[in-house]
Amino acid sequence: MSRAALDDAWKEWLVAQQRALELIQGAALDAPLDIVEGYRYVSRLAALALTIYVECDDPLWPRFELQLDPYARKFACDSPDTIYWRAPVSSRERYRVTGFAGDAPYTAIALQSDLYTGRTGRKGTLAQYSLDELSVGADGIFELTLGVEAGGPNPIALPDDVSDILIRQTVLDPSDRARAWVRIERLGGAPGPRPALTDAEWIEGMRKASLFLPSCIAMFLTMGRNWGRHVNAFRYQPARRNKQDAEGGDPHVDYFQGCWKLASGEALSIEFTPVREFRLWSFVACNSWSESLDYSGGWPVATNDRKALRDAEGRIRLILSDEDPGHPNWISTTGHREGLMLLRWLLATEPPAMPVTRVVRVDDIRAGRA
Repeated sequence: MSRAALDDAWKEWLVAQQRALELIQGAALDAPLDIVEGYRYVSRLAALALTIYVECDDPLWPRFELQLDPYARKFACDSPDTIYWRAPVSSRERYRVTGFAGDAPYTAIALQSDLYTGRTGRKGTLAQYSLDELSVGADGIFELTLGVEAGGPNPIALPDDVSDILIRQTVLDPSDRARAWVRIERLGGAPGPRPALTDAEWIEGMRKASLFLPSCIAMFLTMGRNWGRHVNAFRYQPARRNKQDAEGGDPHVDYFQGCWKLASGEALSIEFTPVREFRLWSFVACNSWSESLDYSGGWPVATNDRKALRDAEGRIRLILSDEDPGHPNWISTTGHREGLMLLRWLLATEPPAMPVTRVVRVDDIRAGRA
């Protein structure tokens, strides 16, 4: 074992954290809430990086871990309606994946190549399958077989560039979230427990974590700047019908992306009419760092087709504001004055129309004037 190599890996990790913090400081947001959340963003992603790359990145001994959660693992405008399970895989191996679909209206299996750690070849979502395309037991339990010449239930080939499998499971009821589970095992591996950690494995994990942290932050700061060109409005990114997405998004989703900036007493009115056929739409308000606002504490920071009320003509109107306007489709900004926002349309059979937005006064909404 080389103590010098271990020390070098640790120093590289410290440099990566400082570089990540400097990216946040360079974003030049002035609100105290944005600043402290920026520092927390770095610490959250640092913890996530160590979990993914040091603790859970062995394709010979894979396990699913929550990539994102309601509390501390947030980025990429994470959806409060989705559980994100990630496990490492290799195209040279075969795996069995089992899970419980329950009443989830949508479960997607994405085969991905890491965007952040300097891998060569294709990046992002290489292939994706909806559970609708696969067989599921009457009890809601599904089984997949992954790998070259995969046999057994629901065989799925692994692309050469694959690094991990990401399962997105939409859940609309807290009990469904509590009951959800997925498991993975490598087929044909050596029996017995996982071998002890080696110095080479730890060094490689720290190398990847050191690449991930500033790369992930830089990527989503760039994304936020692009969305920031659409102030209190949206831009449209259509679903990728080829089931691939170089940015790692869900190719089954039509995205409307934008940012909001509101002064005290202002609200953003967002109106749209649902398309004729779709699985689900959802909306989430995020801070400027691309984290969903705090929905674990009870704030109404997101909604979806099953929660939002329609008017008599079937239209949806969402009201985004800091103060409660007394509207049934209120989305809280939780004390923020600006941030990002994302409207997702899942498995829409036609392109959704651009939402109509306008800035109004909260008092006018309460009085029925807006």
